Amino acid sequence: MPEPEILPPGAQIPPPQAVRKPRSSWATAPATYLLVGINCAVFLAMVGSGVSIGTPTTEQLMHWGANNAGSVLINGEWIRIVTAMFVHVGILHLATNMWCLWNLGLLAEPLMGSVGVLAVYILTGAAGNLLSTDINWLWPIRDGAGGVFFPAGAGASGAVFGIAGALIVLLKSNRLPVPPFE
Repeated sequence: MPEPEILPPGAQIPPPQAVRKPRSSWATAPATYLLVGINCAVFLAMVGSGVSIGTPTTEQLMHWGANNAGSVLINGEWIRIVTAMFVHVGILHLATNMWCLWNLGLLAEPLMGSVGVLAVYILTGAAGNLLSTDINWLWPIRDGAGGVFFPAGAGASGAVFGIAGALIVLLKSNRLPVPPFE
């Protein structure tokens, strides 16, 4: 895969190319396809083990690696900050996250490279899950009997929004030769 061209400050942006290159091959965006594949494989394994395809229970989600404030901050299960971004709350949740990841990943990977997309996905997904965990720790749900309930957190939304944020920063830069139609 060719390296992206970085233009010096003040350089002219090259004119847009008239022909759009097809980007449907695994080789053009391996990190994007890998991440979509892992997310789908985890969901298929969940469903194969008896988890509901549409409405998994909190216990089922936690068994597969979802996070919550109690598990992470009290029990020290910090790995859940990462595993939760591969666990989804039903087929609709998975489908919308993967559609966004696929579209944004195919745009991001030529600009950031495969390692960059993987790094942004993991780092921003983990940051989003950690923020969610901290907010739920500070403002837990209280039941009628005075008990505290920490909701489960799962999904790739934080990571997907992280890729979108990185793309916004990159696409606003005058130093990248990105054609306007992209």
